[in-house]
Amino acid sequence: MLTINNVLINRIESQSLYEKLSTLPTIGDRLKFLRKDYLKKSRAKMASEMQIEPTTIQKYEENRTTPKISRLKEFADYFQLPVEVLTGEDADVMIMEDYFLIGNLQYFCWRIDFDRDLSISEELLKQIKIAIYKANIEIVKHIKNQNDLIYVLKLFDLDEEDSSSTLIDLFEKNIQLVTKGDYNEDHQRIEKLSKVFDYAINTKNLIDKKTYNSIVNILYPLVECYKNNPE
Repeated sequence: MLTINNVLINRIESQSLYEKLSTLPTIGDRLKFLRKDYLKKSRAKMASEMQIEPTTIQKYEENRTTPKISRLKEFADYFQLPVEVLTGEDADVMIMEDYFLIGNLQYFCWRIDFDRDLSISEELLKQIKIAIYKANIEIVKHIKNQNDLIYVLKLFDLDEEDSSSTLIDLFEKNIQLVTKGDYNEDHQRIEKLSKVFDYAINTKNLIDKKTYNSIVNILYPLVECYKNNPE
């Protein structure tokens, strides 16, 4: 049975694939990578399963012709990916569909802080906190609107007149404290830290596709912990 947790895990595991595909310049290059490296199938095998000619796939992969939208949809269904991933477009719609992932990670951060049923080692807690600080640094670098910056500044009891550099300095200082295990000086809850990426991604759409993928990668310790502690 496909549960919401299965869907989230599938989305998490898709991020590295999306990032790889975004580096390939043509539709043909992406189709070839998905067939050969991702599914590890021959052209003949894939053609048989899709009920098309192997030479048709070869023409697409070698960029001798571009598949029409109807054919692209067939490929998207076959690879179980959004069409936008195959075309290489700036897939804002795809990202919007993924936003609920961050919302669930943000709620999971609340569980880490307050749910006594979660058994997480101190070392993993350290890795998660450092990862969230690093994700917050990347997000703050992309904040352009003063009202958005003020929201984040207030989260950490800083003055409205402070700059993004003040936040970044605070996060970097606290990364050093957490790395040393000096939790007495770093009073920020994981749940509170997670509000930054929840606000930036779910509420305000402050970042682009590339930054979103990089943030999910930075949050790897949190993502892995989430996968291993389903509700």
